[in-house]
Amino acid sequence: MEAPLYTITIPEGKTIDEIAHIYANEMPFSKKEFLNKVNDRGYIETLINSYPDILTNDILNPEIRTPLEGYLYAATYKF
Repeated sequence: MEAPLYTITIPEGKTIDEIAHIYANEMPFSKKEFLNKVNDRGYIETLINSYPDILTNDILNPEIRTPLEGYLYAATYKF
C-alpha cells in the first residue's frame, strides 16, 4: 500500500469555514474552492443520491447556510 500524499486532521468543533482553511493549507486547492464545492447544489445532490442513509433532501433547504456542515467528523483523513 502506498503512503498517503496528504494527511489532514480535523479537530472537534470546527466550522465548515475553519475546515476549509485546514484543507486549503494542506491540499492543492483554495479555501474558496473548497467552500464553493461543499455548497454546490449539484454536488450536494450527488452526495444525497450516493449516501441516502446519511443525507436527505432536507439539507437543501435554502435556510440552511452550509448544508454539509457537521458531516465531516473530527478525525485524521489520509488521501
